[in-house]
Formats: sequence, structure tokens, C-alpha cells
Amino acid sequence: MSDQPPWDPGLPQQPYGQPPFGQQSYPPGQPQYGQPPFGQESYPPGQPSYGQQPPYPPGQPQYGQQPPYPPGQPSYGQPGPGQYPGQQPPFQGQPYGPPGGQPPYPGPGPQPPRRRRKRHLVRNTLAGIGAAVVAIIVISALSSHGSGVSTTASGSSSSQPAVVASAVAALPSGGQQYASDMQNIFSFGPSVTAADIAAFGQQVCQARQSGTSVATEVPAAQQFWSNTSPGDAIQMITLAAKDMCPSQQTAQTITYVVTGTSGADVTYGPSGSNSSGSVPMSVTQPLGNPSYYAINAQLQGYGEVSCELEVDGVAISSASASGGYNIAGCEIGQDPTTGSWENDNSS
Repeated sequence: MSDQPPWDPGLPQQPYGQPPFGQQSYPPGQPQYGQPPFGQESYPPGQPSYGQQPPYPPGQPQYGQQPPYPPGQPSYGQPGPGQYPGQQPPFQGQPYGPPGGQPPYPGPGPQPPRRRRKRHLVRNTLAGIGAAVVAIIVISALSSHGSGVSTTASGSSSSQPAVVASAVAALPSGGQQYASDMQNIFSFGPSVTAADIAAFGQQVCQARQSGTSVATEVPAAQQFWSNTSPGDAIQMITLAAKDMCPSQQTAQTITYVVTGTSGADVTYGPSGSNSSGSVPMSVTQPLGNPSYYAINAQLQGYGEVSCELEVDGVAISSASASGGYNIAGCEIGQDPTTGSWENDNSS
């Protein structure tokens, strides 16, 4: 049975866990929980309380107080007497050299002043002029090559200067003009003389006076001047008549020729025009100076068709087509350098 008195609702009640009113929580003379008994120290004699550091032993300096260095002893980081030399001499160059007693490298010394280069203005100017002259000679040679005309006449011989001189002297003034015009247009090389050109012009005039047509003279011109196109040959023959025998000069013509299966759709004419034609056809007109002359002949699903453009009766361009709606196209244009009419269909 518990010693707790019965509960009386009429008396004031103490909170739970606390002793009744008027009653001490601990017996008299008994220390509270965690405290040492009365009359007894909390720590043994001579032991410092909690949080207190014990004193340093007698004669020992406190923390942070260091004794001075003994007299005569150097400070920390300083060499002692006799340990290191007081001052190290500066570097005197390379201490070692290769065998043979070569002195050490003395190091960079004062550099001598650099010599200024002379500007050879006159020499550079002359060199530039010389290069320009060489370039002009090369361009002239290439132009002569590009004309398609050989710089050596196959019917001439440079080993007979006396005969050539007498032949030129016997020619009228037209021969000199013809030689000059030919050189300007075709840029012949030094191996072709004025006598060679005049001799060719004289042959042309003689053939024309005998009634030979331009178209007949073209093969002879191509034989006299190797690597000559039909258009260039026509130009040489026409120029010879103009300068040396004007009475033999005739108007130049352009002829449009179409052959093949009838029914093909044909258009022709110079640049800027579009004339209609039929198969077969041959139309000759005066030669002018348009950008080009052309023929287009288109089949209508079957057959074959051919076209041809002629200058002074000499074929310059030709083409053919067969089957379906294929087109035969011919076109010629004037060379801006020589004035000769050439085939524009060639690649």
C-alpha cells in the first residue's frame, strides 16, 4: 500500500512530480543532485577548477614568451660565423671552357652599328624597264603564234637577200603598203621579210588578173603560209587585191546553204535578224560586219539535214543532224584581231 496521502479535492494540488506544499524536495543537509556533499570540495586539493589551466612549472616561461638567443649566436636564418662567406662575387662569365684553353664566353657586349643598305634607284629602274621590254617581246611572239599563221613563208628563202631586195625594189608602192598591213594584222616574226609578203601579194594579183576566184586562191594561200585557216587565207587575198591590184577587188559575200529532207524548219541571217527558209536552199547576200551569221535547221520528226555558211564561196562553218527533232546549227564570227571570219561552232 502506498504512503501517498489520499487525494483531497478541497486542498490545493502540487504539480505532478513535485513534493507536497511545505515539504522540501530533498532531506535537510543533503546536497542537490550533481553537487558534492556539504563541506567537501568539488575538486581534489591543488587541482584547478573546470576551465582553468594549471600554472606553468616554476622557472618555465609562459606560453608565447621565448627566451632570447644566447649572446653571440646569430638569429634564425642568418649564417653563423665562418659558415658562409659574407658576400658572393658576381658571375664572371662561363666558368668552364672546352679543352684547349678557350677563354670563357664574355657575354653580349656592345654591338657595332648596322650598315644601311644603299638604295640602287637607277639600277632598279633600269631593271624594271628591261623586264617591261622582255614582256613586250614575249607578248608579241605569243600574238604571232596565236594568229594561226606561220611566221615563215614556205615559198621564200632568207638565204638570198640580194634577190629579195631587187624584187622589192621592182614592186610598185602598193607592195610596201601590203607588207606593212600584213605585218600589223598577223604579226609575222622576224624571219618573214617585207619581200616575202610582197612576193605573195604579187602572185595573188597575177592569179586574180587571170580570172581566178578567191575560193580557188585559198588553197594556194594555205600552201604558201603554213597553218593558215580558210578565213585568214581569204583575208590575205582580199588585202592583196586592195593594196596591190585594186582593179581586181570584188565585193565579199555570205552564202547560206541548207540541204537534206524537205520539211525541216529553217531560220537564218546575221545577228539581229531571223529569216525563214526551206530545204533545199542557197541564199547569197553581201557580207557586212555583224556580230555573227547563223543557220538553224530543225527536223520535224524524221529525215536528215545539213547546213553550211560560205564567205566568198569558201565554207567556214558546217553541221548536220538526223532523226527526230534534232537541229543542224552553223555560225561564224569575226576575229577581233585579224578581221577574219572563223567557225564559232568549233570548241
